[in-house]
Amino acid sequence: MSLARGSRLWEVAALSLGWAVAAALLGLYSQRLVLDLPLFATDEGAYLIRALLIGEMIARHAPEVPRVDNTVFLWILRGLGELTPSVLEAARVLGAVAYFAGLLVVYRTVRAEVPGSIRPYLLLLILVFPYHRFVFTALPEGWYVGLLGVMIFVTARLYRARPLVHALVLGALTALLILIKPHGLAMGASFIALAVMDFLLSRREKIATLLLRVSVYVAATVALGSLIQVIAGSPLDNPLLFVGAGYSQALSASITPHAALGGAKALFCMVCACGLLAGPPILLSLIDIHRRWREDRETFRPGPADLVFLFTLIGLLATVAMVTIFAMKISTVAATETDRLWGRYFEFFVPILWLTAAPAMVRPAAFDGRRTRVGLAVAVSLSLVGLVACLLGGVMLFPWDATAMSAFYRPDRARWPLDNFAYPVFALAVLASLMAAGLTLTRLELQKIWLGLFAALAILSSAFDEAWVRTILPDREVMGLEIGGARLIARDSPGPTAVFYNDINASRCIVLRLKASARMVMLSPGEVLDTSRFAPYQTVIVQGDHPVVGDGWTVIQPGLTLRVLARTTAGAPV
Repeated sequence: MSLARGSRLWEVAALSLGWAVAAALLGLYSQRLVLDLPLFATDEGAYLIRALLIGEMIARHAPEVPRVDNTVFLWILRGLGELTPSVLEAARVLGAVAYFAGLLVVYRTVRAEVPGSIRPYLLLLILVFPYHRFVFTALPEGWYVGLLGVMIFVTARLYRARPLVHALVLGALTALLILIKPHGLAMGASFIALAVMDFLLSRREKIATLLLRVSVYVAATVALGSLIQVIAGSPLDNPLLFVGAGYSQALSASITPHAALGGAKALFCMVCACGLLAGPPILLSLIDIHRRWREDRETFRPGPADLVFLFTLIGLLATVAMVTIFAMKISTVAATETDRLWGRYFEFFVPILWLTAAPAMVRPAAFDGRRTRVGLAVAVSLSLVGLVACLLGGVMLFPWDATAMSAFYRPDRARWPLDNFAYPVFALAVLASLMAAGLTLTRLELQKIWLGLFAALAILSSAFDEAWVRTILPDREVMGLEIGGARLIARDSPGPTAVFYNDINASRCIVLRLKASARMVMLSPGEVLDTSRFAPYQTVIVQGDHPVVGDGWTVIQPGLTLRVLARTTAGAPV
């Protein structure tokens, strides 16, 4: 067998394995499209409740449901509510479609500058990178990535050709992005930083063009964002901060020294995660841009691929900064929010960076001999060491926080036990990462190496994710049936209904299914309920293990997760 034929067979085998992993992941997560209740019930429930139910009813009966200012995303959910009764299922499908469409738009943006031998690996990277758990949901993440892909495409096409048109269009898109998810503010800062950087790198760029570009961009962003909030009836205390009061209140807490230390730890952990997952494209693209600028400073201008890469990279850095501030602020409010890796908010940048950096990575001069390979291997290895140190130092990986990083899960019974999962995923993830760092020293293309790493992390993190789902799904399915029975009883009740609960996830599902028609009362775990507290109500739903003492009430639905009690004239004891 010739060397070329053997290499070709290995290529076919690698691609076949990659497509098999992609198909398995899509098959696994597509099963979640038909789940009866939201999987991430606290967040998904809040979005659905605020989008689909009448605000006055929520304020009166379920004031504990947090206000969310994702106005455009709420409009999307509301629009789906007008089209179909299956809003949750439709939101899951369209969120996943938006996510993959956004990545495909980015791929289409750079495709012409990438050789055909690398393109299949980039397409597989889109499908294999394990961000699936947050896009097959009613969360805004999929829509965020979809719109971000459009912004990258517009930047590649219009930034040079039509600077003011680009600023106007991108400003409008940024306003929509911010009102899909407030992290869009990071992309606003990214564009302004990109314009300044382009001015500094390009000797032919005029200061007037820079100032006009930024002015048009800011004006378009603020004008459309404020207009949308006015139309939605949201309070607009400051037009420059049209994201709304819901998030500004969360960021109003003062930072204590302990919180600052926690924020520094979160920042270090996120930087290490980014270095492991996206270090090669970041470093090689920056090296390539610097090399070309140094060779001809007088005529150098960043090309479309450079611009979208820098736009994405600065957006990642700004997002990590925002998450660090959030981590510091929230830790002063709730101690349980500390020592977490917030991968959900930045990991989706990883496949975008690999795509936008691809043109630079395939240039013949992208590598400066073996020294560059060694530098990349060292950078990746140091990132892995830092990440492992964070995880051994107490950083927790919850399935609702991280995606690819979940492959590094280590059990911690004190914080969150997962008793049905005993696979050594942490050791396997570290081993796979070490192999990727080692293969960096070979002549193998980095896209192929990291596709293998992403496939390994996808398998490990998905095994962990499925173990978590298996622990909650039986109770969630039973609760769905019992909420259905409680809803029928409450509907036929001649008087008001109250729900006494101790679980936030359950409360979101109950409010959603009862359409905010019952008064919600939060309890401490195990709290004893005296029937004297039921006096204002005709029907009472009790979620959780709470003994009920007193007369005048009868259990009419003795469920496993919910009990429904009704007032009885016979005075029979509960």
